[in-house]
Amino acid sequence: RAHAHVVAQQVDDRPGGVRTLSELLIVSPYFVPSEDGRRHLAEMRERGVRVAVLTNSLASTDSPAAHAGYARHRAALLGDGVELYETRPEPGAPHRRSHRWGHASPASLHAKIIVQDRSRAIVGSLNQDPRSQLHNTEAWIAIDSPELAGDLAALFGEASDMNHAFKVGMNPST
Repeated sequence: RAHAHVVAQQVDDRPGGVRTLSELLIVSPYFVPSEDGRRHLAEMRERGVRVAVLTNSLASTDSPAAHAGYARHRAALLGDGVELYETRPEPGAPHRRSHRWGHASPASLHAKIIVQDRSRAIVGSLNQDPRSQLHNTEAWIAIDSPELAGDLAALFGEASDMNHAFKVGMNPST
């Protein structure tokens, strides 16, 4: 007769960023942090956590309004030490979908992914913006898998390299 062994596993119910020890990678097509969210990222940077975000550039977005919401936070995020990358458009590649705001760029980013410490992946439909967090019905799944998180971190690295994204920085003359 087989015996089942039940192993108690303590669930860590602290907010995700508090659990992040060394690296947080965020992929979101519409990244508009709230003041609390920006403060949370700044606190992570103060603890030495690498925080990097990949989002759409104005040239690749299908929502200029969302990009404008993000753009007003860029200087503060950079000042806090957050790395910002914006997807480059791919010239000559037609985009099949049109939106109420017009045609999306052929390089428009649509993935929603968070990778914590290359050991946990969070994927779903939630954009990192106030409208998604307050008004939309969204879903996430968190997967504790170093293999999957490592693969997604590698994809982040490829998508944020200079061939595919702009690295946002401060203009030293301003």
